[in-house]
Amino acid sequence: MRIWSRDLTRWPNSTFVTHQPRRRRLAVVVGMAAALPFAGCSTSEPRAGADFCQPFAAAWHDYVDRRGGAQPADQRLDASEGRHDALAARDALRQDWNDLVGGPTRPSAAVVESIRILDRDLVTAWSGGGLGVRAQADAVDSFRNGLDAVAAACARGGATVQIGTIGVPLTAPTTPSPPPDE
Repeated sequence: MRIWSRDLTRWPNSTFVTHQPRRRRLAVVVGMAAALPFAGCSTSEPRAGADFCQPFAAAWHDYVDRRGGAQPADQRLDASEGRHDALAARDALRQDWNDLVGGPTRPSAAVVESIRILDRDLVTAWSGGGLGVRAQADAVDSFRNGLDAVAAACARGGATVQIGTIGVPLTAPTTPSPPPDE
């Protein structure tokens, strides 16, 4: 019986074969990552200028002033009048923001998309969107986060605006229930 000796240098095993392509791939990935910022392909944060941000914030502050609270301050107003005023404030805000998005002071595409989402969230928060109380609460949270995102885009664009949401009603005013009969 004869045993053939094998020359292992002629037949490389699999560990030598697989390391070469990995090193090449790693070198290519590292090279691409280093070149990406210089290639103009890097993404930038959304920005909005003062010519957009100031009217945006003014429309929000007008809404806040018109709403004032969950219920009309003057209790002599009947519920339908208070509901009508709140609806008019909401519609004026939506119209002002839509005019800004379509106007000459149009911000970046990401900010425009944020405004569109704010509009949808405001309507859903107002009515619940037919999806229930949880969807309404989620829409309120999303709306507040969206306002913060637009304020951040304004700050990156050099226009600092104050957009407060604490205590601002985003839902439709409720009709007070009559006192129980005794």
